[in-house]
Amino acid sequence: MRLLLLVSSIIVSFVSGDHSQPDTWSATDGLGRALVSHDEVGDIKSNKFVGIFYFLWNEGSKPGPFDVTKILQQSGGDIINAQWGPLYTFHHWSKPYFDYYLQDDEFVIRKHAQMLADAGIDTLIYDVTNGYTYDNIWAKIGDVFTDMRAQGIKVPQFTFIAWTNGAQTVQHLYNVLYSQNRYSDLWFRWNGKPLLFADFDGLSQQLKDFFTVRKSWAWTGPDGWYGNGNGRWPWIDNYPQGLGKNEWGQTEQTCVAIGGHPTSNLGRSYDGPTQTQPAQSNANVGHYFQQQWDRALQIDPSFIFVTGWNEWIAQRFVQTNELNIPFLGKHWPIGTSYFVDQFDQEFSRDAEPMAGGHGDNYYYQLVNYIRKFKGVRRPELPTGPKTITINQDFSQWQGVGPHYTDDLWDIPSRNHPQYGAQHVQLTDYSQKNDLAVMQVARDSSNLYFYARSTRAWTNGNQYVWLYLNTDNNYNTG
Repeated sequence: MRLLLLVSSIIVSFVSGDHSQPDTWSATDGLGRALVSHDEVGDIKSNKFVGIFYFLWNEGSKPGPFDVTKILQQSGGDIINAQWGPLYTFHHWSKPYFDYYLQDDEFVIRKHAQMLADAGIDTLIYDVTNGYTYDNIWAKIGDVFTDMRAQGIKVPQFTFIAWTNGAQTVQHLYNVLYSQNRYSDLWFRWNGKPLLFADFDGLSQQLKDFFTVRKSWAWTGPDGWYGNGNGRWPWIDNYPQGLGKNEWGQTEQTCVAIGGHPTSNLGRSYDGPTQTQPAQSNANVGHYFQQQWDRALQIDPSFIFVTGWNEWIAQRFVQTNELNIPFLGKHWPIGTSYFVDQFDQEFSRDAEPMAGGHGDNYYYQLVNYIRKFKGVRRPELPTGPKTITINQDFSQWQGVGPHYTDDLWDIPSRNHPQYGAQHVQLTDYSQKNDLAVMQVARDSSNLYFYARSTRAWTNGNQYVWLYLNTDNNYNTG
């Protein structure tokens, strides 16, 4: 390793309005896969949008948490004799990176907003398909997103997908949200009107006039809800995915899923072209997600619906004489537990990072394919050598590029109840300083580093670490 003489300068000032330009960031996931760059995907393309299925149902009134991954570890993988939570209770397929959180946790809301906006997500698609609208949750998210926008932070917009009791659900949302003009700058619009996913046949003329409506459900077989596809956008479909169309039959959309259902034996490792679920899966890779994205890029629509971000939980059912559901590719004895939408790491479909397991691999895979779909900005090029005199005027840094920018105004702490009935409080007071802009200058002898924070610098009992990959070998640290 070549030794470098290092001179550093930590500088404190206040900033606002800086744009982080996340599509120019470089990153490598846990499997060594680097994000594509401008050289590979080109400039930003017009009329390209991505929405992601977003779930509001992690509320505080549920028991638990019951973690399928931990339960199966304790039972040695024995599904029949595992110590499950009560019948019909929701079980987490595994532990989220942000712990077993509640959906009104402001720390999580802000982190989701940052991560999804940075990834290139244009709209959250709130799940109200069960007829319950979670008004307190979308209102909390709306308040937080509004505050973030006031600070100059980019956040996704939102829309809803309804199904069960769809007409009543949409009418309620119109009454309490849209007709009141609440969070109107956060409404995702399509063809000049707020987009909504629902069965248009059951809606009043007032609602049809107010919204751009697309009917959305699972799979695109011609004998079901999809028909000829006109005015219909699927939220999930088996590979190769079908087309979402406008009312005149023109292609607008397609969908991309991370995995399918455990009751369909379709997991993260499923192979679409051969329609097989491997006996030995590798959920860390995102094999099915890749195939679905490749198909979507081949279609090249205006809108891609990704399933999903933060579903995490599913109800526990048991096999009965009247209804014996295939689960994980086979039938099970009466009384065996099963789960319809999520089960474990393999049979789940969340891109949000998990604790352990595949970590944030799916997040970076999501970012990577959105870049391929949308294109990116050109990165700022490095400027020439410049000597910095330490402890002199900061104006010396003017004209030094590139600027390494970060999302502004990170929430400084966390203190919120955990999901479930164990009365656990999730706390985090570790963040002391919120970095905003960093620069690096060089001359023939030295490297010089500049860091700027959003608030006055706070001294703590931890060092500020700066890691340099001087031998250009990530395996050595």
